[in-house]
Amino acid sequence: MRGSLLILLLLLVLKGYGQDSSYIRDLISEGVELNDQGRFDEAIKKYDEALAMAPGFLPAQFEKSYTLMASRKFKDAIGMSRQIIKNKSADINMIGDAYSTWGMALDQEGNPKKALKVYKQGSKKAPDYGILNYSEAVSYFRRKAPEKGMAELKVALLKSPHYAPSHYLMGRMLLYGNHKTEAVLSYMVYLLFDNKSPRAAEALTTIRALMNTDSATLLQTKELLPGDRFARQVTQVIETRLSVTGGTYPDFWQQFYLPFFRSLQEHNYCERFAHQLFLPSENVMNEAWLQDHQQQLGELLIWFASYPWPNTGSINAQVSHSRF
Repeated sequence: MRGSLLILLLLLVLKGYGQDSSYIRDLISEGVELNDQGRFDEAIKKYDEALAMAPGFLPAQFEKSYTLMASRKFKDAIGMSRQIIKNKSADINMIGDAYSTWGMALDQEGNPKKALKVYKQGSKKAPDYGILNYSEAVSYFRRKAPEKGMAELKVALLKSPHYAPSHYLMGRMLLYGNHKTEAVLSYMVYLLFDNKSPRAAEALTTIRALMNTDSATLLQTKELLPGDRFARQVTQVIETRLSVTGGTYPDFWQQFYLPFFRSLQEHNYCERFAHQLFLPSENVMNEAWLQDHQQQLGELLIWFASYPWPNTGSINAQVSHSRF
C-alpha cells in the first residue's frame, strides 16, 4: 500500500480517533518513508507507536507486516499477517494482501509447499484478488514448474490487469519461451503502469536491446534523436506484430494483449505511448517532448485508465491450458 492509496485509506479510517488522527497518519507515513529508505527497524518503531495509540489499526498492521517481510523477519511478518486476517474490520483486499505477505514469507523462508497452500487458501477467501495468483505464479516459476506458473499468471492478469508486476513477469516468461516480440510488447504495457522504479529502467533496457537487434530498423532511424528513434521503433514493432496472422504465437497473448495494441494503433497513440515509455532513460530531449505534448499525453493516459481489459468471462477457459 503506497502513496495516494495509503493516504486515502488513512483518511477514511481515522475519523474515530479525534485529534490523534493526524498524528497517527503522520507516524504511518513516516514509517513508509523509512521503509523505502531501507531503515526497517526505525520504520517498525513508527508503526508500533501508531499501534500503541490505535490497537488493531489495519493500515499500521499492514505496513508493519510489509516492512517485517522486507527486513527478512519472516516469522514476525507471518504473525502480523494472521492478525490482519483475523481482524473483523479487514476488507477483502486487505485480507488478500495479508495472505500474499504470509505466503511470500513462507516462500522466502524456504517453505514453498506451505506457501502454495497459503496462496490457495487466500484465493478462497478473496477469490477476485489476482495478486495471490501472481504470487503463486512466482512460486511455481522458482520451483521450475513453468506450466503451472503460467496458468496462475494468466488468471492473475484476468483478475487484476492493473497490477504492473504481472505484466513484467509475462514479459520475462515470454522471453524465456523465445517469443521476443510478444515479450517486448508485454514489457511496454508494464512500463505504462510503472516508469519510475529500478525495474522499469531494466525493462526499458531489455526492450531497447531486443529492438536494436533489427539492423534494418536501426538504419532507418539512426539520424533521429533517441526519444524519436525509440518512438519510430516502437511504432514499427506494433505495426509488424499487428500485420502478422497465423503462426505459432501464444494463444493467451493474442487474446489478452493484441486487442490493446490494435486499439492503441487505431487511436493513433503509438508515438505518445513510446515517448511515455522512454521516461526511465531520463533523456532530456524526451522529457522536453513530453512537456510540449501534455494534452496528447493526457488523452493517452485517460484512454489507458479506462481501457477494458479482458476478464475471466471473456477469454476462452481453454487458454489456461494452451501454450504460452
